[in-house]
Amino acid sequence: MVVEASFNKPLQGFSLDSLYIQLDTTQFLPINKTDISIDPLKHRLRITKKFQAIEPQDKRSKAPVPIFIAGKGAVISIDEDSGKSHTAAIKILKEDETGTLTINVATNQSTYTLELLDSKNTIVSAIRNPKLHTFKNLIPDEYKIRIITDKNANGKWDVGNYETSTEPEPVFLFRTIDKKFSTPVRANWEVGPISIKF
Repeated sequence: MVVEASFNKPLQGFSLDSLYIQLDTTQFLPINKTDISIDPLKHRLRITKKFQAIEPQDKRSKAPVPIFIAGKGAVISIDEDSGKSHTAAIKILKEDETGTLTINVATNQSTYTLELLDSKNTIVSAIRNPKLHTFKNLIPDEYKIRIITDKNANGKWDVGNYETSTEPEPVFLFRTIDKKFSTPVRANWEVGPISIKF
């Protein structure tokens, strides 16, 4: 599950007590701090949570629809005010409603990060130093593939330093044969393996 929200004010923080997923009438799944990322420049909040939907005991019955709940006071702005409570049903996609994308990396670089971005340029997944990796259960969309090198192996991308004439660590964005930066993934598709050399 991925939930994204934008706000008209900078965000100060959030209350975990007011963020959770209702799996059915009796079971609730809390949102943890590690599930949340905040973009302070764009005033955006992103929640990524993996969970197992509840299957009905009687196959003739419908499975309960999980509901994401953000109670009043869940998100706090820099002015220390908060919005109203919100709820949203979570659509559970079946396996044949998603796709896969396989990447094959050929490089002499020992440390790097392979990133998969959706059509909104949001990072869907980031993998350290893979040679062959398959992104599974992808929502149908146009995806971009980005490689961020880490030449000094310090675990982050360095922007460079003008005073020491140090250049930023290279970043590569995969382009198709058609010179496009995006790769479509459709329902029930298996894309790849796409070979990337750098």
